[in-house]
Amino acid sequence: MRTGLRQIIKLISFTLLFTIVTFIGALYIFAVLFHEIFLEKEDELDRRVFNFLENNTSADLHEAMRVLTFFGKPDFLIPAYVLLVLYFIIRKKKAYAIQVAVLAISSTTLLFGLKVILKRDRPALPIFEHLGGYSFPSGHALLGFVFCSILIFMVWKGKLAAGWKWLLTFFLLLFSFTIGISRIILKVHYTS
Repeated sequence: MRTGLRQIIKLISFTLLFTIVTFIGALYIFAVLFHEIFLEKEDELDRRVFNFLENNTSADLHEAMRVLTFFGKPDFLIPAYVLLVLYFIIRKKKAYAIQVAVLAISSTTLLFGLKVILKRDRPALPIFEHLGGYSFPSGHALLGFVFCSILIFMVWKGKLAAGWKWLLTFFLLLFSFTIGISRIILKVHYTS
């Protein structure tokens, strides 16, 4: 077996193991949230957060969140994924190109599958616009996090100094978290 092929198999094996462990952890957290929110019908957290936001947010913050939420929209993510896949193809890293495409497609499929199964309505009074579709899970939060995670992977595979890698990782995680928070501030998703 050629050395390059061995490296690809090793990378795929580690990536697959990491993905399975992460998926099981996320599934556990999801099950706990599902039990508390859907089976127990607890909405106290959502009420408290919306009350807090109503009393402590401004029009400027709403506008900033409207800009941030764009980075979780298909209008941004589809071209960004296409560019990433093309980047890896041009760099002759076809395994990475395939992995990015699979992550983009599978996370989107999982998202819409869960929305159809769970059918949680959106909050009644959004800040800017009334949206159709279901509230849970948040497509912006999930797909923004997946995209930022791919960027973090690229940062750590790059040749930057460790300090820059940690700084960019922190920024990208904070950025993806903020995309999710923006959806709550704009009242198109519940905190729970």
